[in-house]
Amino acid sequence: MLVLSLLVFSFTTYGQTTSQEKSKEELKAEQKQIKKAKKAAKKEAASAARAAANDYSRYTSLADILRQQVGVTVTGTGQVAQVQIRGMNSIMLDTRPIYIYNGIDLGRDYSKANNTIDRATIGSIRVLSSLSEVNFYGERGRNGVIIIKSKK
Repeated sequence: MLVLSLLVFSFTTYGQTTSQEKSKEELKAEQKQIKKAKKAAKKEAASAARAAANDYSRYTSLADILRQQVGVTVTGTGQVAQVQIRGMNSIMLDTRPIYIYNGIDLGRDYSKANNTIDRATIGSIRVLSSLSEVNFYGERGRNGVIIIKSKK
């Protein structure tokens, strides 16, 4: 009888251990699922924030968009705005950068760039200011380059 009760006790203990192990495994699986869900939600929130940051249609002019870019100084508003990236770098005291829109050189005229570019279709803006970055554009790029690409 003692042997039988020991056998039943050990079997019950073994059965409880395996059920506890299963619950531990289930708990780990649930924790993994929670982590995955949190990561997916965080990634989705970051994607939505990037999309909202790149929505340039709410701005009234190109000058308003360029004011948000690091290293760009914009004075004035509307068609008479003046954009400056680098300091006085030429004998002529011309500080205007060149505008490149989808690979097309629009020159240094801000009003032409403002009239040509539809703000709702802007996908990205990149401001080149260091000498190593503007080297590709030679003497024309000495005052900086503003590269604007449309959405695809």
